[in-house]
Amino acid sequence: MKKPLIIELKAKLERDDTRISKTKYTTFQICPARYEKIYVDKRYDELVQSPEMKSGELFHLFGKEFFDKVDVDKALPLLTFEDLSQYFETLIPVEYPPVTKECCRNFCRFEAEHFLRAKKTDIKFFFPLEREYLLESDEYIGIIDRIDLLANDTLMNIEYKLSSRWRVQYIKSECVFYSFWLNKIDPFDRKATMIGAYNANLDIWWQFKLTPWSFRGIESGMRKMSDKISKKEFPKRHTSFCRMCEFAKECFW
Repeated sequence: MKKPLIIELKAKLERDDTRISKTKYTTFQICPARYEKIYVDKRYDELVQSPEMKSGELFHLFGKEFFDKVDVDKALPLLTFEDLSQYFETLIPVEYPPVTKECCRNFCRFEAEHFLRAKKTDIKFFFPLEREYLLESDEYIGIIDRIDLLANDTLMNIEYKLSSRWRVQYIKSECVFYSFWLNKIDPFDRKATMIGAYNANLDIWWQFKLTPWSFRGIESGMRKMSDKISKKEFPKRHTSFCRMCEFAKECFW
């Protein structure tokens, strides 16, 4: 089974690029000491890929290719959620492991509802404007899972998740971070006004309307991060994430 190229690209971005990224930012916010071990000491080989991450690679590939596989001529005559879901599920690769297939089935049902809503307005809104979009500038580089064009001609950036833990505060921070850079770089001459996230493991959809106040925390967080890094200050921060950290023993013992 081939490894998604986008996953290889993401890994390269994290290890070889000095620009800020979402993962670097969130890692620092959760624990500056962990950031130091990964990005300053470059202890990449000690990082462990969880089963959720492995399944996530395949799911992200399916999420990217799904819309290319949808035959609109076949989908439009299907009037019920059940029939549309069944058609979408035929697009799941047969070689995927059972856990990943279940996540893909949830995604198919989620998109069946999306398709039926889009039929009432314009079917073009079913298809994302971009998928796995590489957004970069002199300061920033990152990949946004999905960008949708909304009926009011603004954007919604969406993230896919497979974690068994659903922490809205972290998901919101991540999505707002992407929106901040999307609006700052402005590659589409349109602004992001909404953010969303879909967890295909838990089958949960979340969305939030951005306001002028939404980005203040991100701006403040980046200033503090830059200041701490320049001073080489990387304090330990004990949180619930510690139990999943590869470096936890160095902090507690």
